[in-house]
Amino acid sequence: MNSVIPLFPLKLALFPDSRYMLHIFEDRYQRMLDRVERENSGFGVVTTETGASFNRIGVFARVAEIVAEYPTGEKDVVAAGVERFKCEEYWTHRDGYLEGRVVPYRDRDASVDPDLELELRLRFERLLKNVEFDLDDRFWRNYDRATLKSFKVAEKSGLNLRQQALMLAMRRETERIGYLIEHFETVESLLEKTANRSKSILNDGYLP
Repeated sequence: MNSVIPLFPLKLALFPDSRYMLHIFEDRYQRMLDRVERENSGFGVVTTETGASFNRIGVFARVAEIVAEYPTGEKDVVAAGVERFKCEEYWTHRDGYLEGRVVPYRDRDASVDPDLELELRLRFERLLKNVEFDLDDRFWRNYDRATLKSFKVAEKSGLNLRQQALMLAMRRETERIGYLIEHFETVESLLEKTANRSKSILNDGYLP
């Protein structure tokens, strides 16, 4: 990851190792994507709620696949999250999109309790069963390969934007897992009170 990268503010959080379909339609972001392809580099996805500001902890992404190209210059692409960064300063590039100086943002503690990790999976599977939501084998294969299981589970946990941003900012895997377990307890309580709650709470656009 270069220290200066294009920034793409979106109303979502891209997690490390996650994949998300993006429709690139604004001219400035078409130019940004042209630059990324030309330089064989990537861009930073930062979470915004208002459009006027964004969270400084983001994820560097690469274009994993160009799914469709249109005569207008618009494109459908799959963005693949690589690693987190912290944006120290940013400005507007001459082509209209944001650009920023970033530094790596890594966990302070990589250790994780296997029992806690197992509890996360069991509670996640129980929630999926309760809402009758089936994840295909690709998700579980990617889950098994993921070093940080919390981010993979977070993709399908129905977190709102603020919760997603909070997860990205946490610097310990055990802290993220504990946060998700508490979240599942809250969701299960809501499910008990609202029998017709839609299973779409977990269908939030991330690709398996």
